[in-house]
Amino acid sequence: MNSWLIAANLARRTIGTVKGFLLFIILPAVIISSMVGLVTSAGGGRATIGYADLDDSEGSRHVIQALERTNRYNLVRYETDRKTADMVAEREVASGFVIPAGFEADWLAGLRPELTLIRLMLDEASAMLEMDLDSIVRTMNEAAALADTAGGGAVRDAAMAVLNRHLEGLVGSEKMETKRGGSLDFLSIGFSLMFLMMLINQSVTVIVEDRQTQMMARVYAAPVRSFDIAAGNFIGSVFLGTFQVLAIAALIRGVFGYDFGVPAWMQIVIMECFILASLGMASAVAGFIRNTKQLAVINTLIMTPTCMIGGCFWPIEIMPAFMRKLANFVPQKWAIEAMTLGAAGETLYGIALPLGILLLFAAVLLGFGTAVLRPAK
Repeated sequence: MNSWLIAANLARRTIGTVKGFLLFIILPAVIISSMVGLVTSAGGGRATIGYADLDDSEGSRHVIQALERTNRYNLVRYETDRKTADMVAEREVASGFVIPAGFEADWLAGLRPELTLIRLMLDEASAMLEMDLDSIVRTMNEAAALADTAGGGAVRDAAMAVLNRHLEGLVGSEKMETKRGGSLDFLSIGFSLMFLMMLINQSVTVIVEDRQTQMMARVYAAPVRSFDIAAGNFIGSVFLGTFQVLAIAALIRGVFGYDFGVPAWMQIVIMECFILASLGMASAVAGFIRNTKQLAVINTLIMTPTCMIGGCFWPIEIMPAFMRKLANFVPQKWAIEAMTLGAAGETLYGIALPLGILLLFAAVLLGFGTAVLRPAK
């Protein structure tokens, strides 16, 4: 009972005021829903991509169809690779790619067929195109390997049957119905994560303020166990994050009918794991600091770079190699990866690895930050 009272008090002090409610609940919902509105009204923010199909085979046509099904590109075909390169150079298209002659033969031979990507700079559109092409080719290789293992001689027909089923977006016997908005999906997810971290940081700041003003010591002097105080602060922080997630999801899904391609229950599970990791990160920092002003500055200095490295503002793929390796050490990267896998049709088992890493972040960082939740000290 005492834990719930402490949790309710933490929630009241964080979002119980007009300023707190506007800053941590209304503002995130408005910003993220505005981004969703921009995506849906702009037709998904499609990039114009030029291509040349020099193979003109069933396999090469599958690549084009798969790209069209992503709903991220307006594809323009050119007859030659030189013409495609010229159009990219003249900025008639954002970027381009070439399907070389012999593409299907290499694919059926078990080789990894190479697609030539043409771009003037490494930007969001070209990075997304490179990711999609790589995913399509990888899926084709897996289908060919599966058909070859099954035997029967007609490897090409069997592989194309698998690919056509995959192209229809079928999982089991049900077609996945999504309203994803294209290349700005990751921005909406990234900003959701950033606002979640802001709210968790604020709740931990309230806890540190209790220690600084001796409020926690006075509560501990009452007949309240240390465990109840720590559990109350933990429950309150998780509740605040969950409330923000539900408010944003309700507005986006209810008003715009936008779901990131991820089931609602899976989105909540992913966000809950991220809340725990964020709480661990914030409490780990707070465990070494007793001044709320210093804590606010340091949390900002930690949150902003980790959001940048973790892919909240741009795709991780456009960053240098060493920064992509650093991204593995921030929870934002794994939350975005879990959302991406979920949007690709993975089950809860399929996203177990990124969720497990998020929980590992939470366990380790909360261990370091236990000092901030120890009333007896």
